[in-house]
Amino acid sequence: MTHRAVRFFQILLRLLPRDFRRAHTDSMQDAFRELLKPGRQPRNIIQWTVFWVRVLHDVLTQAAQTRRTTRQNRIARRYPQSLRSTMMTDIAHALRGLARSPGFTIVAIVSLAIGIGVNTSVFSLVNAVQFRPLPFSQPHDLFHVSEAEQDCRGCRIGTSYPTYNDLATKNSVFSSVGAYRETEVAVTETVLPVTIAATRLTPSVLDILGVFPVAGRPMVSQDDQIGAPAVALVSQNFWVSRFGDDIDINGRTVSINGIEHAIIGVMPRSFEFPESSDLWLPLTASANRFDRDERNLQVIGRRLPGNELAVIDQDVASIVEGIATTDPAMAGKTANVLGYRDFMQDGISTAFWLLLGAASGVLLIACANIGGVLLARGLDRKREIAVRSALGASRGRLIRFLLAESLIIAVCGGTFGIAVAIASTKLAITTLPSAFPYWLHFAIDVRVLAFTAGVTLLTVVFVGLGPAIKGTRVSVQETLKDGNASTPVTESKTRAVFVTGQIAITLGLLMGTGVLVRTLILEQNADPGYTPDDVYVTDLALIDVKYAESENRRAFVTSLLTELEQRSIIQSSAVAQYTYVASRATVNLDDDTTPVGREQIPHVVYAVSPQYFEVLRLPLLRGRVVNTQDFRLNAPVAVINEEAARMMWNDEDPIGRRVRFDRVEDPRAGRSVTSGEWLTVVGLVNNVADGSPRRGPTAIVYTTALESPGHYVTLYARSAGPSSIAIDLEQAVHAVDATQPVDRPIPLAMDTMWSPTRTMSALLGGLALLALFMAALGIYAMMANAVARRTHEFGIHMALGATGMRIRRLVLRKLGIVLLIGTITGAVLSFGLTTVLQSLIPTVGPLSIPLLLAIVAIFASVATAATFVPLQKATAVDPASALRYE
Repeated sequence: MTHRAVRFFQILLRLLPRDFRRAHTDSMQDAFRELLKPGRQPRNIIQWTVFWVRVLHDVLTQAAQTRRTTRQNRIARRYPQSLRSTMMTDIAHALRGLARSPGFTIVAIVSLAIGIGVNTSVFSLVNAVQFRPLPFSQPHDLFHVSEAEQDCRGCRIGTSYPTYNDLATKNSVFSSVGAYRETEVAVTETVLPVTIAATRLTPSVLDILGVFPVAGRPMVSQDDQIGAPAVALVSQNFWVSRFGDDIDINGRTVSINGIEHAIIGVMPRSFEFPESSDLWLPLTASANRFDRDERNLQVIGRRLPGNELAVIDQDVASIVEGIATTDPAMAGKTANVLGYRDFMQDGISTAFWLLLGAASGVLLIACANIGGVLLARGLDRKREIAVRSALGASRGRLIRFLLAESLIIAVCGGTFGIAVAIASTKLAITTLPSAFPYWLHFAIDVRVLAFTAGVTLLTVVFVGLGPAIKGTRVSVQETLKDGNASTPVTESKTRAVFVTGQIAITLGLLMGTGVLVRTLILEQNADPGYTPDDVYVTDLALIDVKYAESENRRAFVTSLLTELEQRSIIQSSAVAQYTYVASRATVNLDDDTTPVGREQIPHVVYAVSPQYFEVLRLPLLRGRVVNTQDFRLNAPVAVINEEAARMMWNDEDPIGRRVRFDRVEDPRAGRSVTSGEWLTVVGLVNNVADGSPRRGPTAIVYTTALESPGHYVTLYARSAGPSSIAIDLEQAVHAVDATQPVDRPIPLAMDTMWSPTRTMSALLGGLALLALFMAALGIYAMMANAVARRTHEFGIHMALGATGMRIRRLVLRKLGIVLLIGTITGAVLSFGLTTVLQSLIPTVGPLSIPLLLAIVAIFASVATAATFVPLQKATAVDPASALRYE
């Protein structure tokens, strides 16, 4: 038994490391035999089990300890000092070095704080648009469906109620389909009537979104039937503003468009679907009139598992194209599908990505500044690096030593950059238009902080790694023999790369901003075609139930104009309503029964009252404008602008010509308006600027259709003096109807003040100015260091007879070469940036060579001034002193 036990113990010893077995196997076997001597060995199976468990435990414990000790000894032999200890030493040394150069430290941290802060701020905008999930259940499964023309599949023209029904019942790719339409409603139960954004929707929409009331019940199919009791869902903001914090909906009602609606539920606080609604009403069939050409609905669907976008798109297209076999109104129609996030973004993400690219340029300039200075500091520390290398420090150890400075600067810059990001985000939001969808929250969240951390880490690598590698590439023998002698050629090339990059990036940003500013100046200085001074404007929504009939709307408009005429402070007043001419509409000219092509269809039809042209002082070029008799008789006459005359009759005399539209669209009412009568052109007026981003003027037709005004009209009034007439306009409206909501009138000049060009100019302009300042600062710092390092060289030249002017020409010639290369690179970047801007803002013009030359001249002046100051200082030194300069 003892012999078998020793053999088994020898097998267990194989668990120990080989070196340990060779040294201790014999002693361990002797100790084991002592345990098995007669009188000490186990007597039964239980004792033997306990015995072997203890032996196995001892062997395994010894094996683990031995292997751990061996590993630690191996690491200790390879790394005499632990990595953690060396890193702490490097950081402490770097802190002392930065403390000895407070100017460099402050400038470096501030530069990085600005660069990282601006990038973090812009990324918070990109994050809100592109990455932050929509506030719905499983938003990646939501898709938007829209009808489209077969010859323009990407053109989304909305969906009619009958087509929505077909999509909801015939599709095989969605688990549920819903429809909705944004609108405005009048709430007249308060002391001051107001118009509120609302949405009419099918009950299935809330199920698709996965959002339900926090109090009460959601809509059900019975609420969406013709003749059902009027009900409404309200937002929490709406509820609190009218009923307080106690959410008790029992018996609560709200008067909407003159009809009492029972409040059946209160939606969550953050819910304003689709953009900024406070009320949600049933989308009954009576609100859509079952007209397939009434494409005023948005359709949303939640896909069934396993269906990809291409499959969904093919399914809905086949449904819509199949309807044409039974309904001629659907001839040439198809449908397309878009991810709901992409639909809600509406193309705005491209602009934010562009801004992020511009902000990255600012960060690259900051990194180039600090990298250049670190490179110069590394060259100045070549003797120190050589001494450390001679004492046995490896190159990797030296690189870690030099990277410690970059790490400290980047971490401090990233920390302060968060504060800069918060401030700049608030500033950017005030610059951007205020009408953002409710689901866009521009805030610093975990993803933004992770982005900041990533940018900071990349900054450490980008800023510090290159100078650290270059700084450790030294010849110990030559450096210790020659002191701080450098390699001028290599150093000059590296510095030239930094400066060239700064010039190129800054020039690209300045050029892009310059193109936008030039476009903005042209927009501001362009003749609007009328005189907006002293004119106030406001929109009126005649959507109360008492204005359901056109006779009542006409009576209101007539009474309002009469009331305004009696006020001495108002010189003249008029009302107008606009409708778009549908691209699918047919237009006939000069009694010809053959419709003209799309290229001859004007853009907008304005129905105006007689004094409209007097209020706006819109110049008459030929013929006459509509008059009171036309308005009273509802005469079928029209006045057109120059662009409409060009489109329809190729600049021929339009007076006496006739035009007929079979369909136009009222965009605010969300419906199409059938016309069909021949209009005789009686006058030609100026083109007007309507503030749209369309290239070229808008083709407009002015008619007298206010004989039967729609539900939405615009009120214009010209003040008799410089004083504001906003209050008088409100009082006039309420004098005619005390329950009619009216928005505060604003000057007409402010109504078209915001434009995409203005917003992008402001944001890109701020980034370009930052880039220019930081580039000039970086060029000055690098050139000052370069000139200082060449003081000894300048002393030799001057001792041999060279003048200060010749040395300045030598240095400035090299700067000119760098500036030329940077300009060419920057021009290429400018061309690309301008192309992107043109895709975002159609009014942006092409790249301007004179503007490019002007910006190059400005930047060349800045770069020359940044170089000339340190150069003047260096060449003013006495040659004898320069020869002794170290």
